[in-house]
Amino acid sequence: MTTVNASFSTQYCQYFCSAKQSAAKSKGPEQTSTAQSSRIPREKSTVTDFIRKHPDREKNVMDMVRAGKSVRETYGLGEADTSGMSMAEYKTYITGLLGKIPFDASRPHDEETVFISEEGWEQMKNDPEYEAWVLGYTKINRSVRFPYALGSTGSYAVEHFGASIEEHEGHSYSKMYGGSPSAARNLFRAESGGGTTYRASGRDEYDEILEEKRLKNKKLQEERREQKTRQQKEYREMRMKEWMARSAYRDDARSARTSVSIQSATASYEAGFFYQNVFEKSSL
Repeated sequence: MTTVNASFSTQYCQYFCSAKQSAAKSKGPEQTSTAQSSRIPREKSTVTDFIRKHPDREKNVMDMVRAGKSVRETYGLGEADTSGMSMAEYKTYITGLLGKIPFDASRPHDEETVFISEEGWEQMKNDPEYEAWVLGYTKINRSVRFPYALGSTGSYAVEHFGASIEEHEGHSYSKMYGGSPSAARNLFRAESGGGTTYRASGRDEYDEILEEKRLKNKKLQEERREQKTRQQKEYREMRMKEWMARSAYRDDARSARTSVSIQSATASYEAGFFYQNVFEKSSL
């Protein structure tokens, strides 16, 4: 899993931005249009095909395309042709753009993992409209404001992009999902393998350290609770043994007193019977 901060440094875009400036100076209008024509035209784009199938969603889709183009203009190469890039260069370029897109200020703890299939990379590289849709979807999705819901804890999101809009799948959940932060994080880590994770507010490994400390503190607290429970159990058992010992002592003492009383009564009875016989004989 690759992790990228939302405040993505310019090193990933530096080469491409300088390339954009160089291209603008060295290429004339004819060269530029020829280079751009090597990419899929808008009328053959997978975006256009989607709108043709779902005309009721045209406004929503085109809003995302326009948002994606603004991302390219702000952080990337604008409408310049990227078909000359190798796939490795293109992936680095798009990863940089996605890392530049900010999360809303109400979501400072959010994390998002993005997966793009190999077919998706190919489609984006050759289809500027679809590339813009992916970037625009991400921009609009991250700009949603959560003033009350998850601002204090944050959420995890996982987005899958394929070679068309129909193939897109995404979901998110609270960082308390599953009953605890550790349960939610373990689920997110399991889902994020092989993807690129983006974090809000330029968060870095410091959050991982805090998470480890929280887990250690939680474990220590659990150990202390277990020790206290064990001590309380041992104390109760000790008091029970003391109570049983005192009860046994009282029973023994009571039995001893009862035995002495019986012996005394027997002796008194025998003595009285003896004197009575002597008295009767002396009277005769």
